[in-house]
Amino acid sequence: MMGRTSFAFSLIIAALLSGIAAQRRVCRGANIADIVFIVDESGSIGQENFKLVRNFLHSIVSSLDVRPNKVQVGIVTYNETSTARVYLNTFDNKKGILQFIKILPYNTGGTKTGAALNFTRDNIFIEEKGSRKSKGVQQVAVVITDGESQDSVLEAAISLRRDDVTVYSVGIKDANMEELRDMASQPTDRHVFNVKSFTELEVLKHSLQKVICENIIDQDKVIARESEAKKALAERYADIFFLVDSGIAQGQFVSFKNDLVRLINQINAGVSTYRVGVAQYGQDTQVEFLLNAHQTKQQLLSAVRGFRLRPQPNQPRNLGRALQNANTRFFTSEAGGRAHLGARQFLVVVSGRDSDDPVSKEAQKIKSAGVTVVGMSAGASMDALLRFVSSEYAFDSPRVLILKDSIMTEKKDDITEACKIGDIVFLLDQSGSIDQDGHNIMKNFTTTLVDSFEVGEDLVRVGLCQFSDKPKDEFYLNKYYNKEDLNKHILEVDYTGGDTYLGLALDHIKEYFEESQGSRDQVPKNLVVITDGDSHDDVEDAAEVLRDLNITVFAIGVGDVHDMQLLQIAGTPERMFAERNYDVLHSIKQRVVDAMCDDPNPPPPSLPTDSP
Repeated sequence: MMGRTSFAFSLIIAALLSGIAAQRRVCRGANIADIVFIVDESGSIGQENFKLVRNFLHSIVSSLDVRPNKVQVGIVTYNETSTARVYLNTFDNKKGILQFIKILPYNTGGTKTGAALNFTRDNIFIEEKGSRKSKGVQQVAVVITDGESQDSVLEAAISLRRDDVTVYSVGIKDANMEELRDMASQPTDRHVFNVKSFTELEVLKHSLQKVICENIIDQDKVIARESEAKKALAERYADIFFLVDSGIAQGQFVSFKNDLVRLINQINAGVSTYRVGVAQYGQDTQVEFLLNAHQTKQQLLSAVRGFRLRPQPNQPRNLGRALQNANTRFFTSEAGGRAHLGARQFLVVVSGRDSDDPVSKEAQKIKSAGVTVVGMSAGASMDALLRFVSSEYAFDSPRVLILKDSIMTEKKDDITEACKIGDIVFLLDQSGSIDQDGHNIMKNFTTTLVDSFEVGEDLVRVGLCQFSDKPKDEFYLNKYYNKEDLNKHILEVDYTGGDTYLGLALDHIKEYFEESQGSRDQVPKNLVVITDGDSHDDVEDAAEVLRDLNITVFAIGVGDVHDMQLLQIAGTPERMFAERNYDVLHSIKQRVVDAMCDDPNPPPPSLPTDSP
């Protein structure tokens, strides 16, 4: 630990020598962030040392562009209790907050850092107090402490980081190094700082300024990538809700259902691709299932086949009221709508007769929300349809398969020569950090990857294994030689929960690439790992063994997975991918496929070994 401290101190000195002007140049590029300082004010610090803490805060904030549309700053102090001194929206200029820092109150007491982290998450990083998280602005917490906490910090820190807050920990004097690491984001060498005394804070400020500002700049690039991901979602997938008149003739209804089954099959609908919801209307509106009710295509098809009309004879047909319901209920994020991610949204109305209530005003409201409204006649006149849709979206039939070209804009992926032959094994996390919905999205995503390759005995072979506390074999490379049966098995695998032991799974997965399990010499060998939690065991050695066997490893992390672990698995940044949540996982599909197809040359054959 002494060697690490000496090395860190040398870096701090080097940063100081680079000059204040250089720090300001770096921070000029740090355009936007919400930064909260969580400051220990316990009795072990003392009045004189707290003055040095104030000076430290003053220097850090001086380098930032503090304005409402740029950098916002908040301050929490804590001992046994936590106090909000400055909310993110308290000051709208740098001068005001710098003046306040000069008089920042100091109280003595104990040290409950875990409680302070929870307090900050629940009371400071919220929209009402100025947080701009919902707008994609980076959330940053800087914890400054001089001693060991009297409560646990680990769970509180994990919760804060899972709320997309980047955490830096600054330890002074007797701070607990293990706690500093537990609190900080990864990699710890860029998020943990430790000095021997309060006087060294003067030196530390330049190093911390530089790292925070560089990370804010990096986050701007992440936001730009997420914007591209939204664009990819908009170009590829959609949310489609079918609103069916409960009084249409049985023959028309059968035609509609048969076509809807075909449409779902042809667009490969599912929770991570094209989402489908269904409702029927008469006097009232009855939802059959929302957009996020069914995770897989098979579940969706079963629900559609079980859909039955519930006519309301001699009652009015209130399409206007149904459109109002659609606008307020069908496309919300809680119902599975993905407008916030850029997905296109369609409302398909299958109408049997003219509405008994006004429709134009309600139709205009839902169109104004960005939803494309389509009218299909199952007995209604075209004039009736044109009251709520434009002519290009009015159809004189309930045969919804004709909508395929309008809805399905996903381009077929070009399969390069490099993708036409190979052995691919998927290793999927099924531990307790993933819920059932996340696991289902992961399975759907895996099938979309499989769809990008030509599966066959002499083409691409696919294997699947899951892991939590221990690996669970699903099928080897010689089990399936067609996509339909292969994808069916993937979508049917179970979710078990448990802890995350990825190192054990990586060691186990070697046997999938043995000849007895269907692997072949002189073809590319790829392992795709998808996980959403940090492993309880070491992953680096096991991943290195796989790469030594000419197995190319791709690491896909979702949520609170540290980049360092993904890098240890993949061995290079070009083969690691990270997304914040499962809803946008599919947006990286083409990037993953491109990376897998990047090298058209298969690895050299393995050297023969002597038989025992």
